[in-house]
Amino acid sequence: MGRTILLILLLTAFISSTAACTGGCWLKADAVRTDPNTDCLALFGGHSASDPVVCGVPNLGGVNNCSDALTFPKRSATANAIVFAPGQAIDWWVPSQSVPPAIMVNQAGAGTTYVISATLGAQSITITIPVHD
Repeated sequence: MGRTILLILLLTAFISSTAACTGGCWLKADAVRTDPNTDCLALFGGHSASDPVVCGVPNLGGVNNCSDALTFPKRSATANAIVFAPGQAIDWWVPSQSVPPAIMVNQAGAGTTYVISATLGAQSITITIPVHD
């Protein structure tokens, strides 16, 4: 009887731990900012434009509504830059650590700010994704 109860408790704990998001789904992304302000980029940092929840590290999503290609920097020393053509949906995994000089991850207090140096055509832009508890 004791073994059965122990087995049930262990099984319940295992199921509970594997069903939960393991990346911290209590985080929320604030509005994504671009500098200079670029109205033709529709960007968000949460699950979707209407759901700001973030699990661990945000994915940058949205649509490149600009007439120029949007180019993101390498996410690692061995990766390639990623290009999103005009009209293309954006789904870009943001690294959890800085990749200088183009990607900076700044942690302060209960929040983290992801700063990405990208190009829109020939113009340099900075994309900022603030995330907090």
